[in-house]
Amino acid sequence: MIDRNPIKRAVLFATMLGALSVSINGSAAELFNLVTNEVGMHRISYSELKSSGADLTGLRARRIGLSSNGKPVAVLAKGQDRAFGHPAEFGEGGYIEFYADGLDSLYSENQVFTVHYLDRSELRTKRKLIRAERQVVNTTLVQAQTYTHTEVVEENNTYSFVSPSSTDPWHFGSTFSFRPTPTYNFSLENVVGGSAAAQVAVEIYGFIDFDLTDENGVDRNDHHYDVEVNGVLIGDQQFDGDVKTVLEASDVNVVDGVNTIKYNYRPIEGVPFDRIALNEISVRYPRTTEAKDGYLEGWFDAQQALVSNIGSAKARVYRKRGDEITRIVGTKRSSAGTIFSTGNTPGHFIVVDPNAGGDAGFKDPQVAPIAAQQ
Repeated sequence: MIDRNPIKRAVLFATMLGALSVSINGSAAELFNLVTNEVGMHRISYSELKSSGADLTGLRARRIGLSSNGKPVAVLAKGQDRAFGHPAEFGEGGYIEFYADGLDSLYSENQVFTVHYLDRSELRTKRKLIRAERQVVNTTLVQAQTYTHTEVVEENNTYSFVSPSSTDPWHFGSTFSFRPTPTYNFSLENVVGGSAAAQVAVEIYGFIDFDLTDENGVDRNDHHYDVEVNGVLIGDQQFDGDVKTVLEASDVNVVDGVNTIKYNYRPIEGVPFDRIALNEISVRYPRTTEAKDGYLEGWFDAQQALVSNIGSAKARVYRKRGDEITRIVGTKRSSAGTIFSTGNTPGHFIVVDPNAGGDAGFKDPQVAPIAAQQ
């Protein structure tokens, strides 16, 4: 016989998942973890949870909370479809949504989010919601079909124990100044017009720190390099020590498809040799509003935008302000795609095809038990 007490059911489900340590605070319970190594908007459905052993049938959707490292995370827990019962309860047609920012850790790429079933008294302090934000679409206005996308390119080809980063000791690869430096390729998609001006940030690691001072005893730089993108010099920079530095440049021409980047050593008087490495490239460029695999994310500064290649259903649209997430209500579906309004407030938006299957659409977290306390 199924116990109708939702807290007892929650604890039972957590135990069935193998959660050897279920923390109870009053009538609140930690149920299980959701684990992901992807950045972006995530959704896990009732049926996916149930098939993983997390049968939350009948629990009050509004009492489901989420946390990471002990801090509440914005979450939307939708109850079941009316055809299966009261929509306030979790069941068929329900789902849990949240955003994962990514993890900067030496030991794991996985972010862990803990699902809670909260006592009513804890809803204000331990639950953070993805709330609705209503914006009205005016179809007489122009809908922008471009936005600003940031592509981060990081190839972990080489490990270095002398890396200046405690969480990222991998990089593209390093050379010494008496050897030629390689040219690296990176790809961009849907560049507006096929060729456009971009903002580029190049993160370089220094691996050598010479004890050099000037006539006044002030430390001197021991690294000097320049950077080329698509064969064009975008800037040069000097720095001192085994640290990281970032060279930033605007109006860098990039193209749709394959682009190239290369750094070159430049001499400094008194420095016998040098060793640096390319760690990361960040390219901020204008991109057409064509979703890829049912997903698009970036910066919109137009009053309204049209996102195409999004499937037959109306897309879900979210605004991200730091760790605050809102769901944009009032979007419209046209023959060309989904139209949404920014409320004339530029910002970071996420557009997702809710019906995309497989690896498309929402990112997919995995269910995992809560590890036993040692």
